[in-house]
Amino acid sequence: MVDNYQKLLQELTEAQKLVSSRCPFDENQLPQLKKIYKAECTWSSNAIEGNTISLVETELILNNGITIHGHTLNEINECVGHGNAFDYMFSLINSSGITENDIKRLHFLFAKDIRNIPCPGEYRDVSKSYVYITGSSYSCPDFEKVPELMTELVEWSNIVGRDLHPVELASEFHRKFVYIHPFPDGNGRVARLCMNMLLLQNHYLPVLITPKLRSSYVKKLENGRISPTVFDEFIAIQEAKQLVRFMKLLNMDPPENLLSITRKTRTGKSDKSDDSLRGCCSL
Repeated sequence: MVDNYQKLLQELTEAQKLVSSRCPFDENQLPQLKKIYKAECTWSSNAIEGNTISLVETELILNNGITIHGHTLNEINECVGHGNAFDYMFSLINSSGITENDIKRLHFLFAKDIRNIPCPGEYRDVSKSYVYITGSSYSCPDFEKVPELMTELVEWSNIVGRDLHPVELASEFHRKFVYIHPFPDGNGRVARLCMNMLLLQNHYLPVLITPKLRSSYVKKLENGRISPTVFDEFIAIQEAKQLVRFMKLLNMDPPENLLSITRKTRTGKSDKSDDSLRGCCSL
């Protein structure tokens, strides 16, 4: 599996170079890229946590400020909050690396109007709430260890992480972050925002974990404690899907190896989100 994973990373590198040659990350393309992925990332990240707002409804809330009937106030606030956090995340893509203040700010923007999430933007402590990782049989580190563990994670990502493939860095950061579970709630959404920020900083596309992938995502994240490459390969495959999708919309021929990977891992019908990228053809 490790050999296949390293080969996949090499293929992602080549595909990313091809995409960047046709669609560079510059001031002309970034606003459209942000608009496209803001709704998709917000919808998918919230949906796998149980939010029932659809992609179309997410777009209406984020782009038009429309309140959708039939949903709880918390679901609406999760949508708005994630959209605000995504905006902040996107503002950092020309930065180098990530800071603890960035992470706390992402959590604050997401959680500040959501009931039952105490102290937005602050690490958990004994007075806030008991936390656990959904679908995991492992316990979270004691709250007293969280500040030290988060400092170590950020230092690792900004020093050791420079020697890793960008997709590997992003997936490892996500995995390590979730295992620490630094906040009372909202850890999964912040982890995915951080992962996508690291990808965008290196000119890769954001990864989308759609609801139909939830079971596989949770299982591989859990198995990643013993075999890290299991989760890292899963994220690399999701990045491959985005690169293939983007290349097709740019009228480019995706490498056959990447096409083969996406065919093998496809389940069910294509996501509704696929069509929303069509506005990117003018990039």
